[in-house]
Amino acid sequence: MKAFLMVTMLAAIACGNEQNGNALAGGGSPDSGNAGGGNGAADARPGSQLDGGSDARVGTGGGGDAGSAPDARSTADAGGGVISVDAASLDGGGGGGAPGDIPAFTFRSGTRIRVRTTTTTITTADGASYSTTQFNGWFDRERNEECAPSFASDEARRCLPTNIVEAEAFRDSRCTAAIAKVLGAATPLPAYLKTAVFTAQQLTWRIFPRDEAVPKEAMLYQLVQVDTRIVCGERSQRAGEVWYASGTEIAPTQFAAMTIITTTTE
Repeated sequence: MKAFLMVTMLAAIACGNEQNGNALAGGGSPDSGNAGGGNGAADARPGSQLDGGSDARVGTGGGGDAGSAPDARSTADAGGGVISVDAASLDGGGGGGAPGDIPAFTFRSGTRIRVRTTTTTITTADGASYSTTQFNGWFDRERNEECAPSFASDEARRCLPTNIVEAEAFRDSRCTAAIAKVLGAATPLPAYLKTAVFTAQQLTWRIFPRDEAVPKEAMLYQLVQVDTRIVCGERSQRAGEVWYASGTEIAPTQFAAMTIITTTTE
């Protein structure tokens, strides 16, 4: 009888070990983040952190038992960890992403430059909802205009105005007074003109306020290549073109300085 009981116990232990091995093989894939726990295929599928499992890609610490850190679903159900962004105030908050791949977005406004965001919320009749917040540009409160990072003429990266058009010709025979073309009845008219300046390091921009319209009968000038030389040549106006002169150049220090830092992790 003792021998029979011993054989029975050994068989039960062997069966239990085999089942544990199958559980690890089914739900413990590195992709699912459940290395060491889980309940099989449900944890291995994409977006498993919304189905009761954890996903290592979202920083939940991988898989584990019921005593590990709460997953994305339990946190959301409990009302914790959800960042709300008030798009109307233009102040930064946080971001979201598609199920199974939650990116880490951080939005924060400064004392002068504000972050603009757009929040989209999808809801169902039974109360389910999904919200995503996207970055929607910069706003310079001091100059009261939208802006974007680019290199100014002092070779510093600054938040330069976006309501701008690049100059394509000149008003004088020395090709120094830049003018820009606006097709049709553009509304609103660009507030600024810009001209490119190439340096040894990068492309930079000189910024000018838009001035008065150039008379229709006025002769225009452009830089053209003649043999191996660049000269200032005449260019007549064409039908449908409206040209605007440039005002006094705006000093690059009038625009807010910006820094871009890119961090790569493995």
